[in-house]
Order: sequence, then structure tokens, then C-alpha cells
Amino acid sequence: MDERSPLFTKLKMQYVSTIEKQLDEVNKSASKLDRSLGQLLTSHHEVASANRIWKSWYTK
Repeated sequence: MDERSPLFTKLKMQYVSTIEKQLDEVNKSASKLDRSLGQLLTSHHEVASANRIWKSWYTK
């Protein structure tokens, strides 16, 4: 297919548009995962802190 043809240009633009939409979805998923991991890390630190306090109270 001739790269200068209108059909080629149209197909190329559709392909690029599809890839951009897929990348947007990947980025949204990555952002959700990042937030979830942040929440998990915060929870882990809260539990670890509570555990240290509990141990300090009961090991005296």
C-alpha cells in the first residue's frame, strides 16, 4: 500500500488512536495500582507501629 494514499493515512491514524486509547487505559490501571499500593504501605506502617507499641507495653 502506498504510504501517501488517503486510505493508508486513515488506517494509520486509526491505529495510532487505538494505541493511544490503550495506553490511557494502562495509565489509569497503573494509577489505581499505585494508589492501592500506597494504601497498603500506609496500612503496613500503621500495623507495624501498633505492633511496636503493643510489644513495648507487654514486655516491660
